[in-house]
Amino acid sequence: MRFAVILFLLAGALQAEEIKRPAWNWYGGWKIKTESASIVHTPKTWPKLVRTVPLKADTLYQCSFSYLAPEGGLHCRGGKNSVVLPAQKTFAPAKIYFKTDGDGKAELSWYTEGSLPYSAEVKDISVEAFDGEKHAVKLDFDNDPGPFPVAFSRHVRWMRDGGDELGTLTVVSAADHIDGGKAMRLKWDSENPPERINAVSMPVPVIPGKVYRVGGWFKADHDGKAQIIVDGGWQKGLEHWVKFNNFTVSPEWQHRSFEIEVPTAEKIVQLQSGVLTLSIGLFCGGSRELDVKGITWEFVR
Repeated sequence: MRFAVILFLLAGALQAEEIKRPAWNWYGGWKIKTESASIVHTPKTWPKLVRTVPLKADTLYQCSFSYLAPEGGLHCRGGKNSVVLPAQKTFAPAKIYFKTDGDGKAELSWYTEGSLPYSAEVKDISVEAFDGEKHAVKLDFDNDPGPFPVAFSRHVRWMRDGGDELGTLTVVSAADHIDGGKAMRLKWDSENPPERINAVSMPVPVIPGKVYRVGGWFKADHDGKAQIIVDGGWQKGLEHWVKFNNFTVSPEWQHRSFEIEVPTAEKIVQLQSGVLTLSIGLFCGGSRELDVKGITWEFVR
């Protein structure tokens, strides 16, 4: 009986419509606790915590949760979208956005992978419909190594010639900014850097065919050039939509923003997923460091 109560408490955190009873499945070593689910990863396995939730058809949702993964990353999938979460030594909040298909069902899952053992834990899982016309997504950096609510990934941050040997991505003080707090710093270290280095966001929600504004605060160590990239996602055989927004940076904090008209999902099929990614790029030339703060993605019309 105690086992059934544990499952109910974990499932009870889900606030989605029509979730009446626990329906979790777990594979490869996941353990259900009173308030969380945990795993000690076994190399060369893909242990998964999963459930299928009935939701409204063709609707955008956000799944919020907290996770702990001191020595390794944790994978999360919502519907057709997935993210790789960076290592966290203390519980950190995270979100994933996903869109349901025609029957309204979507699978939520968390899993580990890799050649070395490590532990992970998930708790405080909730699901709710996301009104993309009312709520902006803000990517800020008060939680090292990633911001709340959506992290810039340490795993896929380099879009060209990828690897940490090209530079570093850290969270630094922004005491000289009017709002204080912290910022993300891109720094290229290589003697032969590529044209640019990029930090790539985890997927943010989008309504295809609408206009959005993307912007943030930027400061460099020297005068230089940077960019914000809005990327609809690449799939083999499909048209790739990407929007490059270039601008100058200086040693003073400056706010930059751009309006983006997003194509329809009929034109760019990948946008049917209900998400896209944002990238911050630093051109390797005049500047070696770029501090970034308060990135926002918001609906305009």
